[in-house]
Amino acid sequence: YSAEIFFLEFSFFTFDDLLEICFNALPYTLEASPSYDYYLWNTGETTSSITIEEGGIYYVTGFADCATFIDSINVQVIDPIGLFPELGNDTLVCEGEWEIILNTPVGFNTYEWSTGETTNSITVTDEGTYSITVESDCEIFTDEITITAVSYTHL
Repeated sequence: YSAEIFFLEFSFFTFDDLLEICFNALPYTLEASPSYDYYLWNTGETTSSITIEEGGIYYVTGFADCATFIDSINVQVIDPIGLFPELGNDTLVCEGEWEIILNTPVGFNTYEWSTGETTNSITVTDEGTYSITVESDCEIFTDEITITAVSYTHL
């Protein structure tokens, strides 16, 4: 009798990918390649996917045939911006010439006023309702204010 013996070399692949997710996307599911027969995550789980609650470096060891593969991913969670547009309470102004500067905090990625302007502040001289929509990497906020001009006799 004779037999051929084949030795397969230990296979090691590391994909040190960076994945940025928003805080409001948690919990988040990480999925390993479906081509493995068995799985072992550094969290101790043995399924093809895991649900994570926080950022960090996650490893999965996948076993297929006579080879072992290791994949890793660095999950970074983008925190809330901690800023909010606060235009204030609706406002009464006296008829005549006036101007009000409406401000929102600096630090958002985009600003979109109902007037079409795209800066963090605008100057208004007409009564009406003004709104702002601001976006960060993970959040969208909207605020509005109504400015009403009244005659001196109604104050």
